[in-house]
Amino acid sequence: MSGRTELRPRAQQAPALDAVRRIRLAAEDEALVFTDRKGRERRWKTGKSGIVRVRYFPPDGKEKAHGLWRLSRFGTAVFEDTSGTPVLCLPLAEWIPESDNLSAAYWEKCDAPGRSGLRGLASELGIEFADADTGLSEVSADYRHHRARFLTLSTRPRALNWTRGVTIFAWFGFLVYGIEVEAHRAFAYPIAACMLLVYVAAGYLVHFVQHRRVRDRVPPGEGPLLSPAPVPDAAATPRFLDVSFLKVLPAELVLVDSTGQERRLPRRGAAALRSVALVSGSDGAPLGVELRGPGEQVRALIPWRSWFGGPGGKASWDALTAALGLPVKKRTVRQSAEDVELHHPLRIDLQRLAPLSPAEARKRTQESALGAASGEVLVLAVLSFSLLGALTYGVSEEGYFLAGVLSALNLFLILIPYATHQLRSRLRLDRPAAAQEPESTA
Repeated sequence: MSGRTELRPRAQQAPALDAVRRIRLAAEDEALVFTDRKGRERRWKTGKSGIVRVRYFPPDGKEKAHGLWRLSRFGTAVFEDTSGTPVLCLPLAEWIPESDNLSAAYWEKCDAPGRSGLRGLASELGIEFADADTGLSEVSADYRHHRARFLTLSTRPRALNWTRGVTIFAWFGFLVYGIEVEAHRAFAYPIAACMLLVYVAAGYLVHFVQHRRVRDRVPPGEGPLLSPAPVPDAAATPRFLDVSFLKVLPAELVLVDSTGQERRLPRRGAAALRSVALVSGSDGAPLGVELRGPGEQVRALIPWRSWFGGPGGKASWDALTAALGLPVKKRTVRQSAEDVELHHPLRIDLQRLAPLSPAEARKRTQESALGAASGEVLVLAVLSFSLLGALTYGVSEEGYFLAGVLSALNLFLILIPYATHQLRSRLRLDRPAAAQEPESTA
């Protein structure tokens, strides 16, 4: 497939949509170019004065015990200079758009360098691509701990992590100091409550600023926008119908699920989509649509009943295949739909690209909506309660009363957004949708 190879990050939700839309790694003018989420570029020269090799270290076999937290679960690519010194490290789990949805059973045989486009990138750079015999954890400590740039996709600014670390430590210190030294409680407790308030407020501020960076839910660009057309009994919800969509852009296919997670699959370069496969059961009923890349690797599995099985579905299907302009193949499987869901490498797509249960939808969208996961909200609420009783002292005890007021304010900051998120889900977004024909424009 013609066109420049670009490595794209794994799928992201708001407030990290600017990351998935802008972050790229590509070859340009004999240099490796990294574009960050703000559009800034960093370049590394290739050739004798720069990078001459990329070495791929396969997974070390310990990934399945750590699950999605293990960045090396798809191996690590290390760019080296002429002396073999690491210059740049890429955990490929961060550079495969569908990595979060690939079943663990297929991690070791998914051909991560081909799926991500790493091999094609090395070819375009004119550098050597080498396969290592062992995982990165088994090479020398000097090599592993060399000060190479480590390209991960942290969505939280480092300043926020430092701020939260300092404030939670200060909260604990002043709280313990107040408990141990009774004479200074009126001084220590308000500071402890203030530190916890700063912790929460800083998170909300960063979350708000990041959300404002990308205001367009649907990415700009010319191309057909396709909404789901589920069968009437598919338990579709307003969230699924309003949030999910497909958009075919000139350089990539954008696939968004009902949680707002945006996946971008390339249409150009070494890792570009090559074909579309319609998967049917033994009875001839369509089960899903596979979007395939090089070597017939499946990059996405779209459930047919949820996207093309209902009113308007045929028009959406025709618009998708026409816009992609790829060969459409047919594949018949003997398994039932349940067996396909169990054994397909991207079986998780069949769940996440379909309407989610209300509880699952709330869980998977909470951090995107609030900036805090369920466990974090609970812990922060409990910590805020620790000084709420200081309100009982009244205004005559100014220090205690201030600590109580700050704790109450903190509790409101935590619980009101959480309650709003829960109510929107229960009253509108995750209730059964009224019968309607989803819009599909080509």
